[in-house]
Amino acid sequence: MRELGGKYRDRFEIVLSVLKAIKEEEPAKAMKVMYKSALSWNYMKLMLKQLMDAGLIVMVDDPKTKRKAYYITAEGEVAIKILEAAKEIMRKLG
Repeated sequence: MRELGGKYRDRFEIVLSVLKAIKEEEPAKAMKVMYKSALSWNYMKLMLKQLMDAGLIVMVDDPKTKRKAYYITAEGEVAIKILEAAKEIMRKLG
């Protein structure tokens, strides 16, 4: 778990925050996603690899900046909706 503003986040919340940060920033650079998700660089690299392996994001070379950029896949879009719905259910349950 990671701490953000005195609140510990579980893996569920971290995955959702990374996916949403990538979606908001497309084409998303790793540093920008790291800051928006409030993660360490090493944990961010691990999350990006796991999300790519799961098919939720893809990495491409941005021709403008010649740097790696991340995009949400269709499966990633579905995952965001499912995770947000699950988060809402958990919030209602207390």
